[in-house]
Amino acid sequence: MVKIKIILIVFITLSFLDVFSQKLQSTKDKVLFNVHVMDLSNRPRANERIMLEGLNSKKTFTGISNSKGLYSVLIPKGDKYKIKYKEFDEFLDYSNLSVPLDSGFFTFEINIRFEHQETYTLKNVNFDSDKSTLKQDSYETLNQLVDLMKRQQAIKIEVAGHTDNSGLAENNLKLSTDRAKSVKNYLVSKGILNTRITASGYGDTEPVGDNNTEEGKLANRRTEVRIIAE
Repeated sequence: MVKIKIILIVFITLSFLDVFSQKLQSTKDKVLFNVHVMDLSNRPRANERIMLEGLNSKKTFTGISNSKGLYSVLIPKGDKYKIKYKEFDEFLDYSNLSVPLDSGFFTFEINIRFEHQETYTLKNVNFDSDKSTLKQDSYETLNQLVDLMKRQQAIKIEVAGHTDNSGLAENNLKLSTDRAKSVKNYLVSKGILNTRITASGYGDTEPVGDNNTEEGKLANRRTEVRIIAE
């Protein structure tokens, strides 16, 4: 996937647990992690997927932030955890945090501040040659997009189709438009409102690679998703 730069800030603090104000409580063997997900203006981000991965145990703990941007989970002591946040179709690593066995009855308060990417190149979204028919190996990536749009109901997107410069420009424009429409139709078939998706074709007018090489042509034949409202 081709990505634009993400701005990410992670702050990790430690505070004593007030057992009377928490629904979850740290225990002898587990500590409470409160992950606060916010944008760069400190506004809570709801319905975001969070993962904590034990580097020694290989156990993972995943959940979704609530309306206040909070995800709370009890995790075993005596491990080092990788904190991750899901950006479209993959979890991004943010920070590692050790939880010693003698952590006591403490709560780990973790603040994650970030902005979503604005443009994604959909990897493994493929079509029949010179056609707009989606291949079955495209569905896994597109289902990740469906999941994102169902969790984030305010998101509106543009599906942008692109080609290399082989053939006539007008044919490339039509092919890229038809392919973008095929992606849109798939998303709509999975329950995403038609009004949240714009399908556009750009033909060979926005190359990201050198059309004089096969590698460049391959990079130029792509489908992008652009977040136009959030």
